[in-house]
Amino acid sequence: MLSVWIPKHWLRFLLSPKRPMPSADGRSSIGSPSSCSSSLSSVSPHHPPPCVRELKSHILRTSNPSTRFAHILTRTSTLLPKTRTRLHHLQTTNHYLSAQTFALKSALAEQDKRIGLQEGLLRSRERELEEARRAYENLKQDTSAMVEEFRAALRCIDGLEEVRKRLVKEVKGKEA
Repeated sequence: MLSVWIPKHWLRFLLSPKRPMPSADGRSSIGSPSSCSSSLSSVSPHHPPPCVRELKSHILRTSNPSTRFAHILTRTSTLLPKTRTRLHHLQTTNHYLSAQTFALKSALAEQDKRIGLQEGLLRSRERELEEARRAYENLKQDTSAMVEEFRAALRCIDGLEEVRKRLVKEVKGKEA
């Protein structure tokens, strides 16, 4: 005997005598594999998929309760493998996404390491640049001081030249 678990609210929905709900496109596609496989992606425990609603409309056309139940079991036994396949697909997708997430986190960690190293290198270069700037400022001040000393020496030389010229005039004046 085939044993299949069906949520009670789905079973109540299938066996209720209310008017069946039409499918999303307004057509009846009882037994069509495409109608169930496309709707299995949106299965929730509280809202049966469209293929279950279609099954209900098909079952309600059958008046014999035992035939109705046989239809439910037959249809459910075809839905179960599709649901399992969809679940397996979702698990595979989940594993793939988990692996991708891990790879991205690893890549980000590696990038963070590289960025940290580059930031350290940048700070080192900034310190070297600051030291070079200070050395340049010191050299500039030293050069300015040397230029002033040179100008003072030139003034001194000019003063000595004036003294020499005056002495030369005096010596020529005494000789004449």
